[in-house]
Amino acid sequence: MLIEELVMLSYIGSMPADKPRVDDLELIEDLLVAANGLQDFVQGLCDVAAQVASRETGIAVDCGISLSRPKRPSAVAGSTSIAAQLMDGEHDTVDEGPCLEAWATGSRVLVGADAMEQRWPLHSKTLALAGYASALLVPFAFRDGACALMVFLAATPGAFTEDATPVIDRFNHTAHQALQIALKTAAGSDLISDLHAAMRSRSVIDTACGMIMMQERCTQEEAFRTLQRASSARNKKLRLVAEEILRRANSSAVRCRESGVGSSHT
Repeated sequence: MLIEELVMLSYIGSMPADKPRVDDLELIEDLLVAANGLQDFVQGLCDVAAQVASRETGIAVDCGISLSRPKRPSAVAGSTSIAAQLMDGEHDTVDEGPCLEAWATGSRVLVGADAMEQRWPLHSKTLALAGYASALLVPFAFRDGACALMVFLAATPGAFTEDATPVIDRFNHTAHQALQIALKTAAGSDLISDLHAAMRSRSVIDTACGMIMMQERCTQEEAFRTLQRASSARNKKLRLVAEEILRRANSSAVRCRESGVGSSHT
């Protein structure tokens, strides 16, 4: 159902009849189905975006994507290793930068890497050193607070002309929706992982409480409070304290067995 919505909203009725790009959409659909996680999808989307931009501009275009999620690992990818390195090392100053400009305006930003580009000289120099002469930055914002930046990079000055950017913009619209779907899928996977982690943590804590109950001959509630006090005193998470108790208990059991084996041979 989500993929059908993607088809209807992004391509059907919006793409000119003389330039159908169903093949681009099929590539993105395949990515959504086959990607092994969010990072894998972002990498695949970079590759497809580079193909589309190269086709529409008639020159070689690289693409990089940086995706950030609240309280979750970010995803950074590039269609080439150089593009990936640029995205991974992308740093704007507090007061200026094309990335900040893109976020502030919510619109794509064109950047040159020649002497005519006076807005962000440091960024332009970085582009030039990497072998690029022009860049097109496209910001994406999502409902869950995540955000992404897609950057098209070309070694040719003025690569992103008015003739090429409309088709690229339509592709970006589809890419935005595809990323939203991928984020929803990742959120579901993250929730399952969090639940599994919580269950494992609960099991460790319950086992540690059981050992305290046996040693101290106390109730489960008293054992849990003992564990909480140890956690506060050591400034450690409850699970880590519980794991430490279990490790010590296992070590003691091993020493006891070894001692018993040694004494049996004397």
